[in-house]
Amino acid sequence: MTGNILIVQPNAGLLTTLDILLKKHFSKVISVSGLDDMDLALSKEVMDVVVLDMSLCSAESGLIAGVLSARPDVEIVLLATFAQAGAAVEGVNSGAFDYVSKPWNNDRLIISIKNAIMAKRYKKAAVRIDMLKE
Repeated sequence: MTGNILIVQPNAGLLTTLDILLKKHFSKVISVSGLDDMDLALSKEVMDVVVLDMSLCSAESGLIAGVLSARPDVEIVLLATFAQAGAAVEGVNSGAFDYVSKPWNNDRLIISIKNAIMAKRYKKAAVRIDMLKE
């Protein structure tokens, strides 16, 4: 499927695993290990979806909401452990597209990312339709 995916994962082994998996399904995949690298990648590349590991976010910091408000043009899929499920739900309520529990099911993760890409496309189409109505 066409789609540009940015993986943000601090664990090198998981980052490599996600990179290999997603490159089988999407046209462009960029992998980074931290939030500073995420910001740099997003400033250089147009991404459809960011797969963001919740271990980089503390619920108290409001980081997820900050990432979401700074990047409204990108859909975010959160990776969360069972212990982070509450924060992940808050992230979805704040505007993240979805969350996937770790350890993740490969098919579930791919479906979530594909759905996020389709949602982004529908949002862009809706904006164009609204502009034509004006």
